[in-house]
Amino acid sequence: MAAVFFLVTNQTVFSMIDFLGKTSFSFVGKQSQTEELKRLQKIVVGLKLTLAFEVQYLVSIYLVKFGMLFLYSRFAKHTKHITVYLRITQVICLVTFAGCILSLFLSCVPIRTFWSLSNSNGPF
Repeated sequence: MAAVFFLVTNQTVFSMIDFLGKTSFSFVGKQSQTEELKRLQKIVVGLKLTLAFEVQYLVSIYLVKFGMLFLYSRFAKHTKHITVYLRITQVICLVTFAGCILSLFLSCVPIRTFWSLSNSNGPF
């Protein structure tokens, strides 16, 4: 049930990213500075939601995997060698989940560069 919740939330966040990333076509000619600032703020919010979307996507995918593994372990509780293989697979899934989450958050250090709109990446 939690996986379904995360999948529905993923779609909601994805639609918000799509909405916030679009520019307004209600103007004719050049945008004013306040409209441009509003548009840039919407893009920053969209990029922050993109990070949240990626985290929710990983959590929902791995919840489905863990749910299937626990279901298989309930079916195979009377056979020891299959139970051992399932436990090993659960540990491997947990390690890969932790690796995916770490790689997501360590791809931009510091994390605020993920939604930074400037071309420079800091003092370097």
